[in-house]
Amino acid sequence: MFWKQNAVFAIAFGVLWLLQACFLQQPCYEGPDQVLYLRDTSFEQEVLHGDSRTVWLITFYTAWSPACIKLQHIFAELSNEFGLPFLKFAKLDVTRYPDLAAKYGIDTSSWSKQLPTLILFRHGRELTRRPGVLGCSKKSVQKFFFTWENIVSAFSLNETYADCKKLSSPHKSSNSISAAADSTVTDKKMQ
Repeated sequence: MFWKQNAVFAIAFGVLWLLQACFLQQPCYEGPDQVLYLRDTSFEQEVLHGDSRTVWLITFYTAWSPACIKLQHIFAELSNEFGLPFLKFAKLDVTRYPDLAAKYGIDTSSWSKQLPTLILFRHGRELTRRPGVLGCSKKSVQKFFFTWENIVSAFSLNETYADCKKLSSPHKSSNSISAAADSTVTDKKMQ
């Protein structure tokens, strides 16, 4: 539209847009979530050697990657929708813990097509990974579009959620029974 009015406006707009695109970063997600941030020691304790009933969906990410920044709000929404005591969502910064990235075969270079990497863990073992690596080479990476629907489908989150909900439902019913008993005791004390 600017080019129809004045070419100077069009050039000025283009230059300003390029400057803001180069120097201003995309804002980080700051909304509600149920995402845990793991360190190398907490990863070992919680995911690999923790409760074997707990299923973990972990994002291996970097703070500088635009793809990782774009995934933040989707991952947070997934954690709010599917988070349970036995289905947990976590993030691990591979720039801080490159040993874990190397252990799981994640390339952390700036040209890497493996960032972010989502891995589903059950019983301390990797079940599913996206994006997947084709063959033995890190260079051939299976393309994956990180959308809500693709993540739910690739990791079978609906089925996993149902399984984990069955595990956590006896705890909820016993908690509600004990809460009802506590309120009855409190009511009797007040009388």
